[in-house]
Amino acid sequence: MYTPQYYEGILDLTVARVNFRLEKMGSFFYLKAFTNPQIQLTVRINSPANPPIIVTPYSGIICKFDSLYISHPAYLGETVNIFISEDFNRLRFFDMEPTDIPNITAMVSYNFVAVVAANEYHTHFPQNATGFLVKARGGPIWFCFQAGESATQYILLADGQSFFMDDIFVSVNEIYWQSPNAGTVIEIIFKTI
Repeated sequence: MYTPQYYEGILDLTVARVNFRLEKMGSFFYLKAFTNPQIQLTVRINSPANPPIIVTPYSGIICKFDSLYISHPAYLGETVNIFISEDFNRLRFFDMEPTDIPNITAMVSYNFVAVVAANEYHTHFPQNATGFLVKARGGPIWFCFQAGESATQYILLADGQSFFMDDIFVSVNEIYWQSPNAGTVIEIIFKTI
């Protein structure tokens, strides 16, 4: 029987880093334990020339990679736990007791097409959403959680990349998104309990 490989480490954020190379292969990168919920890391997949992805606690990236380039400002005395794995499902319940696993009552998925390039679209979160996954298909996606900011304060997903947040109670009502290319599809999955 094959056991997926995983890496767990603590990253000390006291000293600022720019494109710190973490040479680990995987398909799943996740920030789990942290000392400050305001921490943000910028992660570039496989090359410091690739577009940055902003990752916050309880969020991660799902895509194949052989190295990660991590940047962050100095967070005095702060740390974050990093998980890297070949298998997303193995880490989903990595340190949860069976009684801690939430009762998922609905998984709702949507596919929306950017009919017009560089035009902001929005999608409502379902009531009682406790997690979501966003994936770009056919081109890059810029998304955010505030109207009018998808072209200025956004999270960039290249074609085929995903962003997710799990085991949270979503306080925002909508996701705002756009693509510089017409015809790009945004795939969204919402989890509710």
